[in-house]
Amino acid sequence: MLFLPTGFALDPSSPAFKSEVLVLGKQAQGNALAFPKKHGSSAVASGTALKALRKIHKLGKLNDHIAQYHDRLDQGAVVDPTPSAALPAFIRVKPSE
Repeated sequence: MLFLPTGFALDPSSPAFKSEVLVLGKQAQGNALAFPKKHGSSAVASGTALKALRKIHKLGKLNDHIAQYHDRLDQGAVVDPTPSAALPAFIRVKPSE
């Protein structure tokens, strides 16, 4: 979500829903692994990348990505059937300016 810069639209009733989720997931994974590298992390495994992202988030360096996600959501560029309660808390709340 945070690492899909153009947004996305998922329709669970679509026959291609599963393949669309896989394609978006691979794109998001690649972008999510590249982001910590830009900030000096050498993480490649999901666990170490998540740990690196947590550190980066504590430094406030994910705030722009979170704000952009909320902007895309408000503009309708993100259509996601995932209930908001299932999203991590840091994504549900807009960062303060």
